[in-house]
Amino acid sequence: MIQESELITLLLSLVVTVFFIVILGKKLLLFKFRWFSIGILFVLFSQASTVIEGFYFETFFNYCEHGGYIVAANCFIIYFRNLSKA
Repeated sequence: MIQESELITLLLSLVVTVFFIVILGKKLLLFKFRWFSIGILFVLFSQASTVIEGFYFETFFNYCEHGGYIVAANCFIIYFRNLSKA
């Protein structure tokens, strides 16, 4: 069973991702932003897993969701650590 809040969160994340792409454009493809971009993609992956787990393979997609958030958090930590060194 899907919850409406999960779907709304996924849609808002997609809007924010499009916002980042519009504002930053090709800068997201630069070496400097690679960890930030990977982190954003893993957040989207995690939220998509949250929605999918309501339909199929609940345990597997639950692990994917939480694993994706852990990877995204680590990517953001690496990005901000490198940003503070620059």
